[in-house]
Amino acid sequence: MPFTVLRGARTPHLVAGCNALAQMSHDARIHYEHIASDPVLEINDHARTVMHALDETAGARAATVRKLETALEAPDEELPDLARQAIVSSADLFHAIAVQTRNPNLIGTAAAVDIVIDATDFAIQIVTADDSVTQQKAVAAFVKGRWTTIQTLVSGPGKLFSKKQFAVAGALTDAMVSLSQAILDERALRRELAFAKDALDDVETQISGLPVNHAEWQQFMLNQLDAEIFVLELLQSEYAGTDCRIDGVSAPGFA
Repeated sequence: MPFTVLRGARTPHLVAGCNALAQMSHDARIHYEHIASDPVLEINDHARTVMHALDETAGARAATVRKLETALEAPDEELPDLARQAIVSSADLFHAIAVQTRNPNLIGTAAAVDIVIDATDFAIQIVTADDSVTQQKAVAAFVKGRWTTIQTLVSGPGKLFSKKQFAVAGALTDAMVSLSQAILDERALRRELAFAKDALDDVETQISGLPVNHAEWQQFMLNQLDAEIFVLELLQSEYAGTDCRIDGVSAPGFA
C-alpha cells in the first residue's frame, strides 16, 4: 500500500478562504435551526445510526477494532500497512457518528499533517479554543473526496460520549503522526494503536455514555453544531488577514 507524508506547505488543505468558511458556518447555522425545530424523525434516525455504528459486533466501530487488533498482533514488518488500514477504516466510523459532513477541501489549520494512503489523501488538524464559557476542542479528520468530520467536546447531554469520541480521534491522530516519522518507532506505534483500541472499546453502545432519550439527543446534536460553528468562526477571525489562507506553514515536528 503506497504511503506518503506531505510536510510543510500544503495549501490545498490549509484554511481555504474566508468565504468558504463563512458558507460552512452559515450551513451549520441552518442545520442548527432545523434541529432546534425538533424534526423528530431526523433526530431519532441520527440516534439509531450512531448506536448502530457503535454496535459491539456489527458496526463501523467493531470493524475498526478488528483492524486494530490485527495490526497489534502483526509482526513489525506488517505493522505500518495494517495500522494505515485501521486508520482509514476509522473514517467510516467518524462519518457515521457525525451530525453533518462537509467538503474536505474547505477546512484546515496551520498545524496539520497530510498523509496519502494509496490514492486517498488523509489530513488531520487540531484546533483548541476558549470562548470564555467552556473550552471547545476539535480534531478535524478528513479524507479528500469523501467527507470532513469535526470531533467536538461538549457539555450537557452526551458529554461523556463526546469525551470518549474525542479520545478515539486523539489516539488515532497520534498513530498517524507516528506513521509520518522518517524512522518508524514500532513500539510507540503499537502503544498508540493499543490506546486507540482501548478508546474504541469504551464507546461500545452499552457503555458509551450516549444521550438516553429524544430530548437529550436533540440537545446533544445542537451542542455539537454550536461547537463546530464556534470553531469555524474562530478560523475566519484568526486568519482574516490572509483571506483565511496560510502558505508555507508546517506543523510542529513536521518541518
